Amino acid sequence: NVDFSELDKIFNVLIDGFHGNEFFLYAQLSRNAKFRSHSYDDGAESNLLVVITPIETKRYDTILELTTCEDIRYELCNVKTINLIPSVIASKKASREGCDEAIFHRGDIVTECAHSNLFIMKDGILITHPADNHILPGITRQRFIELAKENSIKTVEAKFTVKDLLNSDSIIITSTTKLAKRGILKNSAVFSHSDDEIPLLLCKAFEEDYLNSTVLNTYSPRKKS
Repeated sequence: NVDFSELDKIFNVLIDGFHGNEFFLYAQLSRNAKFRSHSYDDGAESNLLVVITPIETKRYDTILELTTCEDIRYELCNVKTINLIPSVIASKKASREGCDEAIFHRGDIVTECAHSNLFIMKDGILITHPADNHILPGITRQRFIELAKENSIKTVEAKFTVKDLLNSDSIIITSTTKLAKRGILKNSAVFSHSDDEIPLLLCKAFEEDYLNSTVLNTYSPRKKS
């Protein structure tokens, strides 16, 4: 069981001690620790790691450069764990190619990115891979879908191919730190922003929603005694 009041105290201690305008608060809760064993003890205390780091969120109109990478991860991508080696390898590949993110595909089926969720737009329809065991269903992804529906944009959770990606009208990347940004495949002559008005409006709407509903916009450090 998680005592959220205790978590709140820990978070506020870190926030009070932070000097800066924008930060990322990351909390990781593991089941427990055990020396050289894959099994775990029932009823053991969990381990909590909380880190606060400065960040600088890019504007909603930033365009990210993307590359593609075969998805070699296992079959439980919907479970958030520290088994991140495939994503680390893909992220390094993107970095070496001068890109911001790597798009995963299992064979011909596009799934998500190394550390982001992925959307495409085609003929005014927003499309993203279903929330199954092959993607991590991020909270940013969930809220982005909600915003799209609130703005009367048809949204479909369905599998799509690399060819669909290349022939899409626009690509959108979503994550906790990136928020919602448009993307373009680097060195691709096929892809162009042929219909970018709706994606740009969605990215702007998400940024406004984020700033209006998070600590970033409303938190005022308490006076220290």
